[in-house]
Amino acid sequence: MTISYKLLVYISVLLVSCKKFLAENTGNTTSRIIVKEYATGIPLPDAQIKLYTCDHFDILYGCQGTSQFATLITDRKGECTITQAQLTKASKGIVMSKSQYWDRPGGPGVNLLEPEAWVKLSLTAINNYPDTSFFVLRTPGQHAISVLGFKAPLDSVINFQLFGDETNAISWMVYTTKGYCPYCSYDTLSRGGLTLHPKKFENLTASINY
Repeated sequence: MTISYKLLVYISVLLVSCKKFLAENTGNTTSRIIVKEYATGIPLPDAQIKLYTCDHFDILYGCQGTSQFATLITDRKGECTITQAQLTKASKGIVMSKSQYWDRPGGPGVNLLEPEAWVKLSLTAINNYPDTSFFVLRTPGQHAISVLGFKAPLDSVINFQLFGDETNAISWMVYTTKGYCPYCSYDTLSRGGLTLHPKKFENLTASINY
């Protein structure tokens, strides 16, 4: 009777251990994703967390295509749960997004989204430039870079996306290419910069003479 009892206990312990092992290895474990606003740390509810995986794998060349397979939404505390199975499947990235905020890659733990801001720039040409000239604006944020390029106008007004609650060191350049391809060499005709300090969601105005 004692032997049978001990055997029953051993079997019960083994079954519990097996169930725990299976749970841990079939994706039933979870992690928390937390999304907050950069600079303020305010939780961001209703942020979208998009999960991407490989949908076309070539044995010779590797992954040849990706697709989104799930979208998670943060609660009022700016949090959501992701399973280990989802995390493992999201081999091609996790992207955080929310209206009026910059998209960024992320994962379990705390993720900070930068708010948008905008500037309406009045551009005035004070020099003569060839018809092949291009104008490029650039400003770096914490997790992204805002870049805008276009054929250099004589005079124009454009909207340029900034990072709110941050110092935006905007650089600009006028150049002309020596050919019509992305990697052709180019000649810099003029360059400069300006610094703006927009609050989140703010719309500023500024001017550039080039």
